[in-house]
Amino acid sequence: MKQYSLDNVKQAFQSWRALRSGRCATPDYLKERTISLLKRHSRQEICEELKINHRALNSWQEAYQENNNDGFINLPLEPEYASSSTPAIVLKIRTPLGMECELSGDFDIGFITQMISSLHIGGAQ
Repeated sequence: MKQYSLDNVKQAFQSWRALRSGRCATPDYLKERTISLLKRHSRQEICEELKINHRALNSWQEAYQENNNDGFINLPLEPEYASSSTPAIVLKIRTPLGMECELSGDFDIGFITQMISSLHIGGAQ
């Protein structure tokens, strides 16, 4: 994430507030810039300088972390899957972005459904 100065983000907020018409959601670029400040400034300082509340900052940070995971999806590996000596199923996945994954084992339909669902959720970002 690119780093911004507190003054730069403060000016961006002031400009946005001056140009907006009525109440509207804070733009994503301002949220991301605000979150980047957490590495160098306290929450209290950020909230006071930018005139935002703590709940908004916490919400933005949580949403950012959910949307910017490392690309890996943790799936449970139950003992029944790990104990098979000869895999009954080889599951190959290739995403439109070129990521490939191959799993082999005795998977039940619940595991496969969970994996597909997890990939769908991860791809919807």
